[in-house]
Amino acid sequence: MHFKHSLFWRILLIFFSLLGLVGSSFTLVSIFEADRFFNETNQYLHHNLADYLIDERFSTVNPFLEDGKVNKPLFGDIMHDMMAVNRNIEVYLLDSTGFVKYCIVLDDYHFEENKLQVDLAPVHEFIQQKSQDTKPSMLGQDPRNPKVKKVFSAASLDKIGQQGYIYIILTGKDYDLAKANLAGTHLKYLGKTIIGISVLLAFFIGAILIWYLMRHLRKIIFVIHEFEQGDYQARIKVHGKGELNYLARQFNRMADKVVQSIEEIKNTEKLRRELVANISHDLRTPLAIIYGYVETFREKNEKLSANEKQRFFEHISSNVDNLKRLVDELFELSRLEAKQVMLRREPIYVNEMIYDLIEDYKLIASERSITISSNFTLRRKGVMVMADPSLINRVLQNLLDNAIRFTAEGGKIVIDAIENSSTVSIHVKDTGIGISQQELPNIFKRYYTRTEVGSKKSSGLGLAIAKHIIELHESHFKVSSEPNKGSDFSFELPILNL
Repeated sequence: MHFKHSLFWRILLIFFSLLGLVGSSFTLVSIFEADRFFNETNQYLHHNLADYLIDERFSTVNPFLEDGKVNKPLFGDIMHDMMAVNRNIEVYLLDSTGFVKYCIVLDDYHFEENKLQVDLAPVHEFIQQKSQDTKPSMLGQDPRNPKVKKVFSAASLDKIGQQGYIYIILTGKDYDLAKANLAGTHLKYLGKTIIGISVLLAFFIGAILIWYLMRHLRKIIFVIHEFEQGDYQARIKVHGKGELNYLARQFNRMADKVVQSIEEIKNTEKLRRELVANISHDLRTPLAIIYGYVETFREKNEKLSANEKQRFFEHISSNVDNLKRLVDELFELSRLEAKQVMLRREPIYVNEMIYDLIEDYKLIASERSITISSNFTLRRKGVMVMADPSLINRVLQNLLDNAIRFTAEGGKIVIDAIENSSTVSIHVKDTGIGISQQELPNIFKRYYTRTEVGSKKSSGLGLAIAKHIIELHESHFKVSSEPNKGSDFSFELPILNL
């Protein structure tokens, strides 16, 4: 498989890119959190630095001169002492409104009195938290860069009887310069350790895990390939749940449907070939008879008497009828077997359907002195069933044709309708020659014929057609019969409850 088309490598590259992104983000967050941690630690350790300055320096020497001006010599001494200890701090003397009266910074900053102002809200909160014996943690405004927030220490001059505040920035300009100079080196170091080593290690571990997790996908691809090559029994073993197992189950269902469709196509093709063969075989006899009489007419027309011509015409007409009936039944059975017949279910009154059918067959049955009657065991009048009227009528016609054909003169045929809890059982009973136990399994097969009592020959397709129609209605035939005692064909249809 080509590299760029491999799902494994594409997932691995995406995973590696995500690791690089996560590593870079983690590096930046680490730098930010390290800086914040240092600031919080710095403030935690030096939160009392402003109070210390007031207690040690301003308790004996006033930070202001008698005329109200700042005692600059005093602040000069403070600068030398404090800068020797910590060069990062900046000390600011604020008045009660937050304006900077004086500042002690390490660089050559040109200070102008009352030009800089500090937001006192963080200062007040800082002092309040100290009074509650808690370690304050917050940022204050940088007087020289008001947009920047820094950690600080602050104390009020109220304790020495003055108004204003001592405001000490704990990370001054020197700290900012050092931080800027070291940031690149620190970032490069973190990049090597985190992005380099950690991501590379995670890459190899991820590659192994992805390869392991994709083993199911490889099995699925292998089975699909086998199925494609013609192994229609190839199926994917499904274990547990998950997306790949769901995919495997869906493939197995699809494969089953494909195999089923292939079998149906094979069966349809088999039926088509059988139909062609059967039509060729079954049509040959009536066509040969018709052709024989036609040839006789053509060669001996003038020599034949009127009675002979009439007899020839009757034979031709009878064989044409047989031929038409056989063709119709063949195509009807073929459509049923190929499942090309659609049901059109409608409410049917059972008693009316049977009455109409008996009226249609009374004349045919009377020709052989056979009586047809009905016997209803219905709990209420007007029981309706849901079925296709024309197809059910076709079933009953085939059963009656069959009953008349195998019942001797003077025999009886009874159509029963028995109401059950949710269905109606319809029985067609006769007093005919019956069916032996050996013959029962074969009577619904196409072209199966038995010795008939009547003169009308059967095509052997009637019961096969009836069986397919009843199965189309999701029902089935029940047959009970004994030789010389008659037969009982029955099936059930669902009751329509209004």
